[in-house]
Amino acid sequence: MWNWIKNLFSRKAKIKRVNTTTEKSTNLSGLTVDVKDGKAGIGSFSNEKKQSPAVMTEGIAKKDLQHGQTVEVIESVDNYEKREGLKEKYAETLIGERKESSQVEKKKGINDVVVKAADFKKLNKYFTDRGFKSNELPNDLATSNGYVIWPITLQPCVSYIHTAQIQLIKLLVAAGWKLHTIIGDCGKHSATVKDTSEFKKSIVSLLERNDINIEDNTVTFLSKYFKRDAAQNDNSLLQNVDSLELLNTFHSVSESIEWFNYWEYITKNYNKTKRNELKKRKVLSNLQPLLNWTLVVTITKKYTKTIVVAGEDEKEQWDKITNLHGNNKIGMIYIQELKDGTKTMDQSEIGIGSEQEMLNKLDKGNMGQWLCNHFIELPYFLKDANIKPSFCKLSDDECKNYGDNCIKCLFGNNNKNFNDGHFDKNALVAEIYQIANPANAIT
Repeated sequence: MWNWIKNLFSRKAKIKRVNTTTEKSTNLSGLTVDVKDGKAGIGSFSNEKKQSPAVMTEGIAKKDLQHGQTVEVIESVDNYEKREGLKEKYAETLIGERKESSQVEKKKGINDVVVKAADFKKLNKYFTDRGFKSNELPNDLATSNGYVIWPITLQPCVSYIHTAQIQLIKLLVAAGWKLHTIIGDCGKHSATVKDTSEFKKSIVSLLERNDINIEDNTVTFLSKYFKRDAAQNDNSLLQNVDSLELLNTFHSVSESIEWFNYWEYITKNYNKTKRNELKKRKVLSNLQPLLNWTLVVTITKKYTKTIVVAGEDEKEQWDKITNLHGNNKIGMIYIQELKDGTKTMDQSEIGIGSEQEMLNKLDKGNMGQWLCNHFIELPYFLKDANIKPSFCKLSDDECKNYGDNCIKCLFGNNNKNFNDGHFDKNALVAEIYQIANPANAIT
């Protein structure tokens, strides 16, 4: 790319600002910076103003000053090779700034459209009608402006389970809630996953791919709250959640839970072999649920309202905590559980690595319903409800019979319509996999 740039001589760089009549031309004698297209070439610098800005904000003024100072400094370098190298770096910086600005504007546009198009006063009922279990949620999810807390366990890599959870979180964020993701790096994988930053990057990528804006405190690690440098301010943590408050909450939460119940919570529905494995864990690994409860309760003391997104297999424990310590301020919504009959699916049954594997597992337990609920029904809340999915050729009368609730239509009456020839499972999987595949977010 730079070879092409260096061949562009005696050109001018025009910097056009959005929403103003400003046009500034910077003569770089060969450095072409087309902010719109991200092109650049190399040459010498000089400044000349073509027109005054219609609106000169403090931010624009600072940018102008910074660009002018940079130009002067680079032009003052006597060594030709060094000066040319500095020009290349500066051109690269301008291109990067433009790309970043374009991405931000694009995200803002998407989010604005989403908020205007959806009626979030109906979101809670939408969850309920599709079988999502919840506790202490406000009736109108559009009226609150608190934090969505998403505690997830550190894993060797992200999975479609994470992308499913994000489909639910995306609706809450679009309704006005702020996201705070807490990666639990005190659990079973904390000793085996050496580079925790890679998992964090993958989660950030998945969130960005789903049009969720990333702030400093959108994603952090659980350990940072409990093991921190008092002399440094960590912007990834929610402010006002101090160590003393965490310690006091840890004491009160621990005091309210019986050891027998706690052991049942962390072993869940595991078989005897798996339960024996858990006994060999480090104490800290088995403490992670307690640390998560402590943190959520502490955050809720500092902020008006929180909603915790957790797995349905953790419902009993979270309901206990919210009843004892939530004071109606902690809302819960649960990601549905993958089951084969009454038994929770194990990892070998859950794993999906390709479209074909997803297709093969559609009729395994509640997999088909689970996938449709998380990857079709949740995203469709933000779309035109009158548009029928292309993979469904069932009659409109059939839709009306079930009140346009696809989950009831497809999976009621022993999955009759889900197995109907007018419902194209291959096309269904093709659409779901585009959203669900975590590899799509890896760059």
